[in-house]
Amino acid sequence: MDIIFDGKKYKSVENKFLTGMVEDRDDKNIYKPNIVWKKKINYETWCKVVSYFHASMEKFGAEVQVSLFYDDSNDTWLPWAFPQETGGMTTKELEDHADRKEQMKQFSGMVMLGTIHHHCDVNAFQSGTDHKDEINHDGIHITLGCLKDDIWDFHGRIVYEETMHVVNDVTDLVEIPEMFKGAVQKDLPQKVLLSPIDHKLYPDVWMTNVKEPKPVRPSHLGYGYQYPSYKPNVPFHKKTAKEKVESINTDLMEFEEAVTELSSLIDEEPFYQSAEIWNTEEEVIIQKTRNLFANQLRELSRASGWGEIDLVQAALEDQGILYGVST
Repeated sequence: MDIIFDGKKYKSVENKFLTGMVEDRDDKNIYKPNIVWKKKINYETWCKVVSYFHASMEKFGAEVQVSLFYDDSNDTWLPWAFPQETGGMTTKELEDHADRKEQMKQFSGMVMLGTIHHHCDVNAFQSGTDHKDEINHDGIHITLGCLKDDIWDFHGRIVYEETMHVVNDVTDLVEIPEMFKGAVQKDLPQKVLLSPIDHKLYPDVWMTNVKEPKPVRPSHLGYGYQYPSYKPNVPFHKKTAKEKVESINTDLMEFEEAVTELSSLIDEEPFYQSAEIWNTEEEVIIQKTRNLFANQLRELSRASGWGEIDLVQAALEDQGILYGVST
């Protein structure tokens, strides 16, 4: 008896040494299953999101997200940035926010079929948190990255019945502008769709919906301020020595969490066990982290002299051994 599992054909085998099923490598008629998204995001809708991401990155220097609604009555996509809290490489929709309930009314009768968020100035990839948030929500999910570059990075997913399919080409999910269809330069449509837009195309409320977290106030027990794990929007050279050490240690913890997420995702989802893909992402994270620490050390030495540098250097060396980060 032959069976097909995970896109491969297996045949029965029985001999004096073993019994069971093995892959039928002689059958050339088995192809990898494929899925194609038919209702692409229209160009006008896409431009609103790109414009919003560009402006919010300039203002907050942190991640934001947009929900995608599909109106079946007129075959239209409608994006919306609901009230959310952002800080660094994290964003969380405020489900209980009063404005969210009011804003949701405009999407009555529509279905939420996707999300778009960005990873600031690092590469686009699906984190472990993204995977957990998306696996039970059918539709399309997009991550954009490298928002400080001339051409942004892209990573997309199609989810259907808790099965996830990776999409590496933005034109598979977003409509190509008519003027660029059939372009001689094959990657021109991708470059057009992934180029930043510096003029405003989004509603004002999208920006006012973004909230930045605030430090926890001192308690009556006298424990002082507690610093949440987010990157404050303060230039590194303007921080005190203590704040610089805390900032660097926060970056190190986020780096560890990112690598842990990658590792856990590989363990949990066989579909993502591609050493080539994930090794590349991990190398990118490591390299960008090293560059970040080097820049912070240089800023500190220029702004404050070498009086404070020993404290920061010690913090880096203490953590650098654990994370394998060169200081």
